[in-house]
Amino acid sequence: MIRFINVVKKYSDLVALKNINLEISDGEIFGLVGPSGAGKSTLLRTINKLEEVDDGQILVDTINVCELNGKNLANYRQKVAMIFQHFALLNTQNVYKNIALPLEARHFKKKEIKEKVLKLAEITGISDKLDSLPTTLSGGQCQRVAIARALALDPKILLCDEATSALDPNTTIQILDILKKINKELKITIVIVTHQMEVVKYICDRVAVINKGEILEIGKTEDIFLYKNKALETLVDEKPIVPTNGKNIKLIFPKKSASESLITKMARDLNIDFDIVWGKLEKFGDDVLGSLVINVKDKDFINVLTYINKTDVKYELIKGDNKDDISR
Repeated sequence: MIRFINVVKKYSDLVALKNINLEISDGEIFGLVGPSGAGKSTLLRTINKLEEVDDGQILVDTINVCELNGKNLANYRQKVAMIFQHFALLNTQNVYKNIALPLEARHFKKKEIKEKVLKLAEITGISDKLDSLPTTLSGGQCQRVAIARALALDPKILLCDEATSALDPNTTIQILDILKKINKELKITIVIVTHQMEVVKYICDRVAVINKGEILEIGKTEDIFLYKNKALETLVDEKPIVPTNGKNIKLIFPKKSASESLITKMARDLNIDFDIVWGKLEKFGDDVLGSLVINVKDKDFINVLTYINKTDVKYELIKGDNKDDISR
């Protein structure tokens, strides 16, 4: 487990991290999101002490990272790998040598190095590129090399700092699938910093929303995004276009809900008509969750609300561009 306890980081008069308290469980994929300059990357880099904190503690299992230095810090960093947006590969060395570099630096035997490199190349899908130079590879292939190299020393934690920001959408999904695979098969805890909301929805178990050095919200990914909160307003600019007449009710369907037939059943049971004016399905990990907005006549509103309250569906009342204060 990674625990931040009252962590403070300052740059001169700027407080980059303000009393951060956060727990990341073993084996989960955790996202850190927020606007530029929010403190996401700074927080990430304190986990491997690339950034030192001014106050507080960072505990990884029983190790206080803030107190590490010298050989103890070097040994600890072997278990906390990191990948970046721009890959940081050696362009004069082929893929094999790039993956082998951490092993060679620690004087592993050639046979051990070869076995490890071949295994990691297979996991990341670059077995046919071992003799190639990075300059001949695509961005996605370069990131696969970077992931393989990061895994060379069998880390327990993998830090990803905007690791897919330079990639196209299809390649991003391929890289995320690799990260999912190594998280599941190798039991590696992954912490991801990203501006890409679709990345967080696709891969993260939980997410923390950060702004101005403070954590504004922590929760399950689907809860943070489906039940939109103030913390996300600067990151997700999405407002349904709805009629000005009648009442507009946004329905949010939870995971494993038995409410897929709610709309037709409600119309039949209440003997009323209403319009579906907006809807969206989103993929959160392996689940497809959704929300939609229905427009009902004023005279039917109380009956519809009473009906919805008997189900497991969450709702918000939307009036024009502003949310009313009726929600559940």
